[in-house]
Parts: sequence; C-alpha cells; structure tokens
Amino acid sequence: MGLLLSGCSGFVRGFGSDGMVVEVENASTASMDEGTERESEILYQYVTGELAYLNEDFKTALSRLSKASDLTEEVVPPLHEKLAELYVRSGALDKALIESERLLNSDTDNIGYRLLHASILEANGRFDEAATYYTSILKEDPERSDVIILLANIFTREGKLQEATNLLKDSERRGLADVLILFNLGRVSELQQDKDAALSYYMKAFEHENRSPLVIGDILRVQIELGKYKEAEKFCKHVIDLQPENALARKVLSHLLLGDKKIDEALQQFEALESLDQEMAEETRLKIALIYMDKQNYKDAIRQLLLILSAKPDHDEARFYLASIYAGSYRVKEALSELEKIQADQKMYVKSLVFSAFLWRQEEDPGKAEEIILRAYKAAPDNARVIYYATVILKDNNKLEHAQSILEEALALYPENEKFRFHYSVLFFERGKITESLEQMEMVLTIKPDHA
Repeated sequence: MGLLLSGCSGFVRGFGSDGMVVEVENASTASMDEGTERESEILYQYVTGELAYLNEDFKTALSRLSKASDLTEEVVPPLHEKLAELYVRSGALDKALIESERLLNSDTDNIGYRLLHASILEANGRFDEAATYYTSILKEDPERSDVIILLANIFTREGKLQEATNLLKDSERRGLADVLILFNLGRVSELQQDKDAALSYYMKAFEHENRSPLVIGDILRVQIELGKYKEAEKFCKHVIDLQPENALARKVLSHLLLGDKKIDEALQQFEALESLDQEMAEETRLKIALIYMDKQNYKDAIRQLLLILSAKPDHDEARFYLASIYAGSYRVKEALSELEKIQADQKMYVKSLVFSAFLWRQEEDPGKAEEIILRAYKAAPDNARVIYYATVILKDNNKLEHAQSILEEALALYPENEKFRFHYSVLFFERGKITESLEQMEMVLTIKPDHA
C-alpha cells in the first residue's frame, strides 16, 4: 500500500502523498471518473494482495497482485519482484520469467534484478543464459561467494569441471574460501577422480564448520574409500571430542575398532550409541515421514508419525505434522484433537495454536478461532505470525479496535517494524480513517522507502 500511496510514481496516477490527501479531502464533492475508479481498483487489489502475502496465503496474494499488475501500464519493481517470487512458489516458472524480464528491462544495472532473472533462467533449464548473468555480476562484484557457487554449479552440471575448478580455486586464492566454496571444490575434485584433493578440501571445510554432518560424512566416506582407516579412526575420535552426541562418528569408529580387533573399545562405542539410538530412530522416522509428505504419500507418512508417537507420545513435532496431514485430508476434527494434545511447555505449542485457530476459522467458528489465537498471543505476544493472524481474525470478527491495540503493543516493542506498521495503517484504512492511515504509511516509507 505504501507503494501505491507514495513510493512509486506511475503506479497510480497522482498517488504521491500530498496528491492523495487532496483527493481524499475532495472525495465528497468530486465525481469518480474512469481514472479514479481504476486507481481505487488498483489500491484494493494491492492492499488485499499484500495482506494475503503477509498472512502467507500465497494463492490469494498471487491472484490479487497479478490483477493489480494487469491494471498498471508502467513497471513497478517491488510489485513485479514479489510476483516473480509468487510464480516461482506456484511452479509457474514461465510467468516468473516474464516478471523478472520486466524488472530487468526497467533497470538493467540492478544486480538484484539480474540475480533473480538468472536464478529463474537456471530453474527453466536455460543454463548458458543464466551463466552469462552470473558472470556479469561477478565482474562488478567479484566477492559475491553466493554467485560464485551458483556459477560453479552450472559449470559442473554441464560437465565443465575445469572451468568450475578454476573459478573456485581463484576464489580460494583471493581469500573467499568459505565452507561452501571449499565443499564444492571437494565435490568437483571427486568428479575429476582426484579423491586425495577432495579429502584435502573437505578437511579445510571442516576447519571452517566442524559441526556440518554433510562435511563430516564426506570426510569419513573418502578416507574409507582411500583405505585410510587409521586417519578415519583418528578423525572420528576428534569429532566425538567436539560432539559427544555425534552418532555417525561413533558408529563408524565402532566398526573401525572391530575391524582392528579392539573389542573393548568398540564395545564402549556401541554402549554410548545405545543412549542415542532411540532419539536417532525417532528423528530418522520423522525425516522419512517428511519425505513421504513431500511426495504426497500421506498413508505412509501417517504410519511413520504414529510409530514415533507410539514410542514417544510427547513428540510434539510428529503430532503437529500428523495434524497437518489430517487437516489436508478433510479430517479436521482429528487434526484439532491432535493439536490440543500439544502442551504449553513444548516447542510447537504456539504453532499448534495458530494452526488450530486457522482451522476453526476455516470451520466458520469465528468465536473459537478468536479464543485460540488470543491464547497464542498471550503465550507469544512478540511473535510476528501470531500478531498477524490475531489481527486478521479480530478483523474478521469486526473487532478492529482490538486488532489495532495488539499492533500498538507490537509497535511499542518494535517501532521500526515496517510490516507491523503497514498492517496498522491498513486497519485505519478499513475503519475509514484515511488521514491516520496515510500518516502511518508515510512512516512505513520512512522506515523502508522501497516497501513492497
């Protein structure tokens, strides 16, 4: 809305803040012409789309913001940037590409727009074009390690291993060797069948980040593939000294010790693993359940989650995901029943209340939805998602003043939070208090001039 009221000349004719005030003050006497009707429609579509985005209703946000875009003749960068993101979320990569092209055409020098366009080109399988943009960005900002990794991955994907190696090694020589650059050097070295070099790079990556299970796993894998069992044993013991709970290091070490006939030492590792096994089994089942959910294999996901809960009834993450599957399968009563079992001292408690409030709202029980979301607000008054959902549900129940009082408390804690202030402005707008709404929107633009 800040975009419309002041931030973007050309989005809506005459929507600079002073011009808007004049139009509002004269609204009772001026007849609406076609231009004014169009401006009002853009404003409506944008505000409702922005609200939907803030509340993570991305489908509605895409519908509303795309309509606002259709009504505008000029490019409005923050709008098209958000539309590109929403199209990527929905899987409509062709439409995302159109939006990123509009952005790029409006400002060909903008590195952020080029990076967005390149990433969408890459997602569309247009690797050579994406590489061209990544290269141009690195010419202007050669220390962008994220772009270095993206370009190296394209080279690797296309079999240009030497080009990937040269790019990554050059970055290392220039002192840009973070864990990802070193890790990718290891991977490329493996693809070039140089396991000794790969191991060296993985060890350097471990020096940067000694808790990464991916790096630790690759070091042990390559050491064993090279037959460096003593080095692997020593490395496992080093990892265990740093992380006594590291089950992978203990498992590998126990097998190495058995192979070396060190029975007593191996037994110690197996005994240490016993205390970790149950937790490992639960977390493994949870990961498997999440994979099934991602593949929409909900029957097997439910089976895994129920197995976790049978062994550990207080596993709140498993219960939350089980409720989400039930809700998506129209088994709303079962979903609400599971959510109610999550206790106030558990990690997923606030999320469970927000989800429950959402389901009660969906079930058209606004009173229950309000009761639940206010419990969430009491438990986490500084949680942004809780604040947004509380204001939305209170607005549904026509309790705009209560919604605003919640935002006032939030703004007292976080006066520079432009999303809270934007929401606060919208509530004034909903109550017909245009002057107050504009005042708040001006503050939004002061905090973040490119608010979108």
